Amino acid sequence: MLNIYLTDRNGKLQEVEEMQKGCWINVLHPTEEEIQYLVQTLNVDLDFIKDPLDDEERSRIEKEDNNTLIIVDIPTVRHDEEGNSIYDTIPIGMIVMPDCFVTICLEENPIFERFINQRIKEFYTFKKTRFALQLLYT
Repeated sequence: MLNIYLTDRNGKLQEVEEMQKGCWINVLHPTEEEIQYLVQTLNVDLDFIKDPLDDEERSRIEKEDNNTLIIVDIPTVRHDEEGNSIYDTIPIGMIVMPDCFVTICLEENPIFERFINQRIKEFYTFKKTRFALQLLYT
C-alpha cells in the first residue's frame, strides 16, 4: 500500500494523489509493482526500497547520491493462539531525498498512525530532517 501526504500552508496533513515536492510517501507492505514504481519514479536504488522489508535487516544509515537511507528497528506486539503477547521488532526505512521523504515498513504501526492522525506537534512533511528525528523520538 502506498499513500502520499503533504502538509498544507496551515500545517494540516492532506492525503494527495500525486507525488509533489515536500511530500511524504508512506509505503506499507508494498507489492512488487509498487516497488518497481517507486524505483522508477523516484530514481532510487532498489535496495533502498527492499532492505527495510527484510525482517532480519540490521539498523544502519547508508548514503547514495543525494539519497539517505535510515533503517531502525521498532517494537511490535503480536499475539499467539492463546492470546499471549509476543514482543518483537521490525525494521522501518526512512529515505531522505531532495524532494520527498519516504517511509517503508512491512506492516502498519502506531508510529506512522500518530503522524497520519496529526498527533505530533510541529510536523511538516517538507521538513525532512525534523521528520526523521520526530520518527526516531516517537
